[in-house]
Amino acid sequence: MEGSTTTATRREPRARSLGAVPLLLVLAAACAAAPPTRTNPVIDAPIALPQEPESPFPAPDPNRPWVAVVIDDLGDSPAEARPFLDVPLPLSFAVLPGAARTRDVTRMLVDRGRDVLAHVPMEPAEPGLPLPRGTLLTSMDPDTIRAVSERALSRVPGAIGANNHMGSAFTRSVVAMRPFVEVLKARGLFFLDSRTDPATVAEDVAAAAGVPAMRRAVFLDNVDEPAAIDGMLAVLETVARTRGCAIAIGHPRPGTADALKRFAATPARAVEVVPISRLVGRACATGAVLPAAPATGTAGPIDAPEAAPGDR
Repeated sequence: MEGSTTTATRREPRARSLGAVPLLLVLAAACAAAPPTRTNPVIDAPIALPQEPESPFPAPDPNRPWVAVVIDDLGDSPAEARPFLDVPLPLSFAVLPGAARTRDVTRMLVDRGRDVLAHVPMEPAEPGLPLPRGTLLTSMDPDTIRAVSERALSRVPGAIGANNHMGSAFTRSVVAMRPFVEVLKARGLFFLDSRTDPATVAEDVAAAAGVPAMRRAVFLDNVDEPAAIDGMLAVLETVARTRGCAIAIGHPRPGTADALKRFAATPARAVEVVPISRLVGRACATGAVLPAAPATGTAGPIDAPEAAPGDR
């Protein structure tokens, strides 16, 4: 048995070499007959990019002022967002990174083709307020701020920008804001300054770092009453007509959803509601002083009366 095994073992390499000759001839003939092609599946395979859902809304009228409306504080439940998805306007949404259903809510909004921001919690000036998980603090060193920011942004997949949740202390600090906006720049995200404090430097720090930055002009629902919210929507229109565009922030409350439905149904509405991404790079969405508009006399920086509402 040992001799038989040895003979077979010695013949195996010989059999392989004989079989390789016709195979090499076939391959050589194929290469000579076929034109040269690049077939490396790693190098030449097309990159599969995620396909953006088509917007269910028509293109905005470029001849009218544009406004964006961002609904903050989402993430606890998809049910909170659904009434706003029923509003026939291209609203934008800001989702808290550490909320109970952040990923589910984000996926639902992105699948519906809506602009989503990461609503990053930042240190408030008012003592005693509860701090969400992952709140950025002015006491953190730059590396910690970067690490916490990276974690927050990674929890809102599909976000195209970020804005601050609370932050009346954090957004006043140039030192604290710098590492945060460095993370935004590395990820290619824009920043919306919610302006929870009139002394905020967040927009300026972001712009200085090369991050597209915008500012909130109006809070819609600091007073959660129908007449008050309708009034703030009128203020939003006034700011937009004066400057060319404006950004409002609202919250997931039934009264806010109802007011936006009324606003959508207003035939005499003077503005176009657009996704916030449409305002990136537009000076009218920043704190820049613009040339005077003939009809209004000024297009300087405008803050509505509730410009510094605090962090609640």
